[in-house]
Amino acid sequence: MSSDPLSVLDWMIGRWAVAGVSDGHEVRGEAVVRRAVEGSVLEARERLERLDGALDYEDLALYLWDPKASGLYAMHISAPGAITRYAVLPLDGRPGVHWMPADLSARVVIAPEGDGWRAEVWLGVDEAPISNLRYSPA
Repeated sequence: MSSDPLSVLDWMIGRWAVAGVSDGHEVRGEAVVRRAVEGSVLEARERLERLDGALDYEDLALYLWDPKASGLYAMHISAPGAITRYAVLPLDGRPGVHWMPADLSARVVIAPEGDGWRAEVWLGVDEAPISNLRYSPA
């Protein structure tokens, strides 16, 4: 294990223009991912708007290392103040990670793609993601 376990997510760091589909609505927005708390946390903030300018979604994810579990996790905060902890695990056979909840709620797949990255949100055992977002350099 690297002396910096968060380094596996460094490809997410930056300011990103976001475009895609969220819950059936075309969305655009911005995400900012940066190191915080003396580099011990990766902070990801995102705000998405529908094409008419209405707020679609806003969230904050904090990626941290859990020394007791020897693993990465994400604390995800979304309106109206919902906080969920996800294990952050590597994808099988390709770069990227997925968030695995303790229950079968939303599962998130995040992977580098070209000069940016992609995020998909899956609910339960759905056959297709409910959100599919592309992050490009802003």
